[in-house]
Amino acid sequence: MPPAPAARDRRATPFEIFFDLVFVFALTRIMALIGQPPTLVAMAQGLLLLVLLWIAWGSYTWLGNQTPADVGVVRAGVLVGMAALFVAALVMPQAWSPGPGLDGPLLLALAYVLLRVVHLTLYHWAAGSVPGLRPPAPAPSMRRPGTGATGSPPMPTARPTCC
Repeated sequence: MPPAPAARDRRATPFEIFFDLVFVFALTRIMALIGQPPTLVAMAQGLLLLVLLWIAWGSYTWLGNQTPADVGVVRAGVLVGMAALFVAALVMPQAWSPGPGLDGPLLLALAYVLLRVVHLTLYHWAAGSVPGLRPPAPAPSMRRPGTGATGSPPMPTARPTCC
């Protein structure tokens, strides 16, 4: 069952503000990557991380506006996302320098993928209660006769060749 929609006049909760602080921490780690004095390559790498961070922040902001982020399953998912973002922020200064042990680029990529997968899962679940955000799947009776399960034509069968 999808979560109840958030009230339009509700205020940010301490939980949501703490999540925003984790994003701010990630931003400070991007600045550590750029370094002093900044180089053109480091600035481009920092800009790429900043764009990824902005996309993630905007996505979780939408989720917090759609449903209360500090209740039930959404809270658990946001906590997992927060932990993934924290791990990603910790390794951001080593994002382009592989090293011994846990690899910085690999750890950053895995943490970011987990952050996005958690968001997309929560989005899919929360969007179920908002008309138009998640279109319904076509009913089986709406499929054309002679088509496969996905509505595409069936695959042709190979004909045996003659002598």
